[in-house]
Parts: sequence; C-alpha cells; structure tokens
Amino acid sequence: MTTKQNNGEQAAMTKMAAVLMEKMRQISDKPNVLDFGSILDDYSLKTNSFPMPIPKGAYFVCRIAALANQENWTMTTNSDSHAHMVPLPESLTSIHPGDRVLVAWVDDDPVVIDKFVPATIVEVKTNGRTIS
Repeated sequence: MTTKQNNGEQAAMTKMAAVLMEKMRQISDKPNVLDFGSILDDYSLKTNSFPMPIPKGAYFVCRIAALANQENWTMTTNSDSHAHMVPLPESLTSIHPGDRVLVAWVDDDPVVIDKFVPATIVEVKTNGRTIS
C-alpha cells in the first residue's frame, strides 16, 4: 500500500467520523419527546424539562385527560333509553391541580397525554379473588 493510498483512506475515515459526530450532536441537541409534568393550582403545566410553568392556554390536553366531569359521574344508557348515573373511579377523572402527568412534546407544543395514578390502585383479580 502506498503512502498516497494511506492518506486517502485516512481522509475518508476522518470525513466519515466528522459526519457521524455531527449526526450524534444533532440527535443529542433534540429534547426528549416524552416528559413528566405537574398541573399547578392555576392549571398551568410545569414539566421536568422546561424551566417555567406553561400557562393553561399554551399547552394541549388529550380529550380523555380533559373530560370536564365536575361531579365525577357518568351516564350509561341501553337500547330502551333506561339510564343510570355511575360514579367514576378517581383514576378516571379529568386532570386537576397536583396531578402528575405524562407530556409529549410535538415540535415545541406540549401535549398532556394522561395523568399518573399510584400503582397501588391496580388490582389483579384471578378467579374472583384480588391478588396483592
């Protein structure tokens, strides 16, 4: 192998390394797509990765997290128009101050996907029995 070939290979490797380093820098400069946050008393959103509260009108909320169900009740009906009011469990109510939430960043827009609930509310039932 000649010195000219060695220099050419080194130049190619150096160029490839520079391209890879630039791609890694671009990827590392992007913020996380998913984030954790909290709903504050004024319904602003404070996320782990953004230093200031985001006002209520400046973020989005998926519709399941936005259910405006003031009394935590829902109505069920069947085919003969008979209706019942059924209480919703706390884990299915809309977001409120103090809730921890999952936030997706879509470009620069934060979107509240859902709220977190303690894992202790999860019940596993086998053959009619609750397993702890």
